[in-house]
Amino acid sequence: MLPCTRRTAASSTIAVLAGIIDELTGKLHERVKENGLSHPSVLAVSQELDTYIVQYQILLGEKKRAARSGR
Repeated sequence: MLPCTRRTAASSTIAVLAGIIDELTGKLHERVKENGLSHPSVLAVSQELDTYIVQYQILLGEKKRAARSGR
């Protein structure tokens, strides 16, 4: 078993977030097909998806910065 370092924890979290983003993207597409773009359920899923995308981008940026600094 690998020791849990900050880098492996970040990679694991990034992978989890990517999975959530994929699931929510599929859910969003289904809701749009069923209800149209401006339905409240579509907007709710879109906002939830946005939250995870921002978290993903932040972690990815931190990982890249850490890799550049040799951590």
